[in-house]
Amino acid sequence: MVLYHAPYDFCQVSTFGQRGTTPIRASQYPPIWLMMMKLRNIMGKRDAIYELSGGVEPNEAFFPIRVPEEAQGETIRRGAGSQRQAKVLVVVESKSADEVLLSYLKSQDKGDKAGKFASKMKGKSTKKVVHYIKMFVLDNLNASTIDTIVREHVAKNAVVITDNSSSHVNLSEYFFRHESFTEKGNVDEVVKSVLPWVHIVIGRCRDGVAAIHGDVDAQFLQLYLNEYCWKFNRRFFRDSSDPKYDLFDRLVKIAALYISDIKWRNYEQIDDEDVI
Repeated sequence: MVLYHAPYDFCQVSTFGQRGTTPIRASQYPPIWLMMMKLRNIMGKRDAIYELSGGVEPNEAFFPIRVPEEAQGETIRRGAGSQRQAKVLVVVESKSADEVLLSYLKSQDKGDKAGKFASKMKGKSTKKVVHYIKMFVLDNLNASTIDTIVREHVAKNAVVITDNSSSHVNLSEYFFRHESFTEKGNVDEVVKSVLPWVHIVIGRCRDGVAAIHGDVDAQFLQLYLNEYCWKFNRRFFRDSSDPKYDLFDRLVKIAALYISDIKWRNYEQIDDEDVI
């Protein structure tokens, strides 16, 4: 059995025999599924060692999930408290396009990075560029919950940019500056000019997870978010011909460095208490 990868697609597994590639058998799926979950857990561990800095956009989102077994038969609520929705904090590191362009102009690089970047940004409505992202499944939207996560994963010298949600009221106490913007009836303006990338990332990740995995069990959502963030944060590696930037090789190396928290043994029925 060989684990291989496509340039940007999710990891795939096939078996190779005398007649070439064959699809995996049903009996092979459980251990392969477990292996993939362990790798996703390790991806989250690796990204946890890095802090976001500079300009940071945190915002809360709702991701569709499968209705939990304990909620089966209940009337499905609508809105933020729905059994079909999981609360997720998305944190994005971004910079203004002008700031990036200026850094290219000042650099000693002989290449025409400034010209290529200016051409790429021409005509774009979003005047910011995204660097790195993090995502966390939440139990609630309380300010204290948001504070704990953001303080752990964002550098103290960061400029934190948010809407005027009550979940963000304490952030000014912990960071260099907190810029809070009130929508005042013009939501689109705030999204496009102030918090563009956090909303773009939310939309793309939510659609991607739903398209690939369909209905996601709530206990596995964080693992799928780990994979999305790990690949997004290394999205430029695929453009390099240097072997050291090969994503699959990097995944193999970090798999040797970290021990997964997932220790499931019963593939047919996984109890909540077995999930770490």
